[in-house]
Parts: sequence; C-alpha cells; structure tokens
Amino acid sequence: MANVVGMQQHIELAPREPEKGRYLQLRYDGLLAKSGAQQVYVHVGYGKGSWSNVSDLAMQRLPDGRWETVFLIPDETDRLNLCFKDNGDNWDNNSGMNWQFDLR
Repeated sequence: MANVVGMQQHIELAPREPEKGRYLQLRYDGLLAKSGAQQVYVHVGYGKGSWSNVSDLAMQRLPDGRWETVFLIPDETDRLNLCFKDNGDNWDNNSGMNWQFDLR
C-alpha cells in the first residue's frame, strides 16, 4: 500500500497508482480520524476541473483507528479526486488542495 502524505494528513492506496477500471483500497488516518470522528466518508469525484460522478462512500473503522473503503474507479475518467468528511459535516480537504490522482 502506498502512503500519500498531504499537508497534515495521510492516506494509503492499493494499488499504489490508481487505475481506470480497477478497484482501489483506500485507508485514511488524517485530521478527522485523529479528532475522534464517529463516521468518516470519502467524497469521491472524477475528472479535471469540475468533479463529475460525485459520491460519498462510508468508510469502515479499523482496530488501529484508521478508516478504510474499497471502490471501483470507472473506465471513462482521467483523474480521481478525494476529500473526506465526518458525520458532523467537518471536512478534510488536504488544506484546500484535495487529493488528486491522474489515472492511466
């Protein structure tokens, strides 16, 4: 699993480089996880510029306090965009930069 470090937050990806048409395992241990969130969601969108096919996916808490989910990346996109929110509508957007991954 690749560890991607944001300004103050961390995410882990498997596979290390997300690919179109493949499942992605995502783990999060950033600000919301460290703040004791009851539930964390990954806010996922695709494409460059305005996000398309946006969805919020519930993550599962792991025994070590990190949060995890697995989802399928569509074939018809060129970029994966991520940020996180909790059940209190608090957001972690990587200091306004979100997490962005160009897809192959």
